[in-house]
Amino acid sequence: MERIRNFPRDIGAVFALLLLVWGIFSIISIQTHNHFQTFGWDLGFFDQIIWKVSRGDLIAYSTIAHENLLADHFQPVLYFLAPLYMIKTDVRMILIGQAFIVVMAALPLYLLTKKTTKSLFFSFSICMSYLLFIGTQWTILNEFHQMAFAPLFLALFFYSLETRRTIMYWVSLGGLIGTKEELGLLVVPLGLVVWLFYKKKRLGLVTMAIGLLSFFTLIYIIMPFFSVRGIYSHNDFGVAGYTVSDVLKKSISDPLFFIRSMIIPEVKLRTVISSLFSYGFLPLFSPIHMIPIIGHFASRFIYAGPQFTKWVNVNHHAAPLGILLSIASVYSISKYSDLISRRIKLGRKNVFVLFGVYVIFFALAQDVYFRGPIHSIAKMQLYENQSWMSDIEEVLKKIPHDAPVSSQNNLVPHISQRDNISLLPEIRNASYIAIDMHESPNAFSPLTKNQMKVCFEDLLLNKKFSVIVQKGEAYLLKRNEDVKETNNELQECKYEI
Repeated sequence: MERIRNFPRDIGAVFALLLLVWGIFSIISIQTHNHFQTFGWDLGFFDQIIWKVSRGDLIAYSTIAHENLLADHFQPVLYFLAPLYMIKTDVRMILIGQAFIVVMAALPLYLLTKKTTKSLFFSFSICMSYLLFIGTQWTILNEFHQMAFAPLFLALFFYSLETRRTIMYWVSLGGLIGTKEELGLLVVPLGLVVWLFYKKKRLGLVTMAIGLLSFFTLIYIIMPFFSVRGIYSHNDFGVAGYTVSDVLKKSISDPLFFIRSMIIPEVKLRTVISSLFSYGFLPLFSPIHMIPIIGHFASRFIYAGPQFTKWVNVNHHAAPLGILLSIASVYSISKYSDLISRRIKLGRKNVFVLFGVYVIFFALAQDVYFRGPIHSIAKMQLYENQSWMSDIEEVLKKIPHDAPVSSQNNLVPHISQRDNISLLPEIRNASYIAIDMHESPNAFSPLTKNQMKVCFEDLLLNKKFSVIVQKGEAYLLKRNEDVKETNNELQECKYEI
């Protein structure tokens, strides 16, 4: 009881707030999924491999990506989510888990800010800025991705430096590298911060070396070793080059190309400006802490397509940014607080209150301007089920739990906990195919609705499958018993008119 009475009330209050925010994001995530607005890419992919890990398959193979857990991306952090499926085998468990991980990164951020500034209000303001940052919101609400771990490990990384906790430092560093191979590149500028800001030259150099070595070792040795293809799965950076080595050579031999890649097309500049605006441009006043922010943008902007969503903050690619901007803002104000206090003749404590209000203002402004998805918690549409949704649910219930299945993009994550599932137009060895012709965003990707109609008609005309259940526009097809394919692994329905 004595320990409870002595527990800092501010931390208890912040933790309670974070639980509330976690609940809000969890509700939105679950309802988005219930409304068939999550997809085979990427929720269905992650659901299948995490489900397989929970059943003891540590090198889980995805029949959607045709690659395994350690080779599609290097993402061993996903092992930590497998126990959730031991509680309940429901894809919603990892959506709830993701929201918890991202939201709770605000706790070490609060503790770091409190230790640095001694201001409870400013510490609270920074946490709210992180949570309201559009990149943070979409990290949580853009289905599920392994990058959700990045904010927590980054917050722990900086907190460990501020509190001199060696074990936490190395755990957070290992966590970043184990989240996704590309984060090894982010570790390099983080090491530079350790050297230049914290004056730990040896530790900084070791950290930089670990970042570089881990990245290149992963993409050239470890991931190809685990890959069923024997290569790194994410080569091809468009005009920048095919391999990472090609990109480096081109950037060094043609510096103007690299510079153009950072600012063209103009959406990249808009992303940078809007990110800094979200924190009232405070990060600019801590140049050293801008180094990893610049490194983060560079790793996203050097990519030349076709996945142009890497250039904007409305998805998981922006996951590290909220913490990096928050940390830079904290040290900016901490650095100049005494000077500002003298100039405007205001006590240091009140300076932090003033900038706390300033930070909150810009956090709310960017949230309103970008129409943050957190606002959907107050919209009645979030809680309304339409008849077509009920039709799909009835059809999907008819699929045997252990049967190989093929389905369209927005249905896959509802039936992905099985050994074999394919994303149409792939069929392969599917015994059942689930299709719903109700039009909704991204529902048929990579096909269009018209192509899906052609695919559906092809399956019936060629008598490969027969409709066994229909509810509204939702159909369940079963493979005809007399149909034998010679190459199920490559089988696709015809979808071109």
